[in-house]
Amino acid sequence: MFYPRTMQYIIHFGKEEKLAKRELQEYLKIKNEPHTLKQLYERFYLFEIKNAPSIKHLGNVLRIAQVYSTSPLPEEIEAELKDKELYNESSNVTSYHIVDLNSTTKDFYEDYLKEYFKKIACKAMYKKIKTIPTTEDLYRKGFPRTYTEYLLIKDYFAKTNDVSNTKERKKEEEKFPYQRTTPTNFAITLLNLAHVKPKDRIIVPFAGIGSLCFEALDRNATVFATTKNLRQIKSNRNYYTRKKKSQAELHIVPNFSEHGEDQSVDAIVCDPYFSLPDERTKKRMYEKFKQITYMYRTLFQEVTPILKPHAPIIFTLPIVRRGKEQLKPQLRHIIGKEITYKDEINIDSEHGVGRTIYICEKA
Repeated sequence: MFYPRTMQYIIHFGKEEKLAKRELQEYLKIKNEPHTLKQLYERFYLFEIKNAPSIKHLGNVLRIAQVYSTSPLPEEIEAELKDKELYNESSNVTSYHIVDLNSTTKDFYEDYLKEYFKKIACKAMYKKIKTIPTTEDLYRKGFPRTYTEYLLIKDYFAKTNDVSNTKERKKEEEKFPYQRTTPTNFAITLLNLAHVKPKDRIIVPFAGIGSLCFEALDRNATVFATTKNLRQIKSNRNYYTRKKKSQAELHIVPNFSEHGEDQSVDAIVCDPYFSLPDERTKKRMYEKFKQITYMYRTLFQEVTPILKPHAPIIFTLPIVRRGKEQLKPQLRHIIGKEITYKDEINIDSEHGVGRTIYICEKA
């Protein structure tokens, strides 16, 4: 379905494509934004929406580019690009490249952009590329002030205007007194899957030093967390309060049942550190899985009474790969009839250990 007054964009998902698509869809549910999504080439999708989201609010999107032309015919392209601002930075010196994926019009656009930059009196150097630059490469080259990227995918010509700045997110993580264990990108993704929004009351069990908590606080949510790392999370909370110059609504509690009224909590988000044994034999792993199963089952028995009906329940479990064999805890031993299973997404990782994200809700 096409929604009136929408704009066209090309969105480039990260390597966990299924997770990225699901995250985007759940995030747009929070915003109540109608949209359409159609694959163009591998992880590049045509995205139609009234207002494109900011990439800083998404954990698994690499690029968002605005579409300016959709025709393969030179005369139609010129008509579509007439009076379009293809470069709007303050600097009159820039470099640029074209990411070309299955197009037949690259030569035309090379000539067109050369003339365009001459027309606006901008000294622009065209850089031919062999591979798609990473987002880190773009920032290193000076994006967006002195470096510009154009995408040419089939007949779609677009200018990249928003790029994930993983390096900057990492710098922010490193400013905390204690290093956050859940990467910012992953924390953002889990919170989007849980529909966390301003004024929500959420539960973060096994919070460690607070990675998920501080991302939730950035959304003006109220967070109730349990952790064994009391000194570290309090130190991080003090830093966060000083940085934001406001009191953080992060409540570190011994348990949840005493800190929430019936059906008062909007979501639960959980990504514990599992501390898997170095010797990953079947016997050792199944012993560990029994501990994880008991940990989660006990948690859900405690918190489900204080969750709102249909409240999102997002949690992770480890996957251990041994050759062709895959070992992980059994979900049927963890959730009961009070929780409805909706979906799961596997995430591969190095060294044979990955995670499964479970998307559930209170029944």
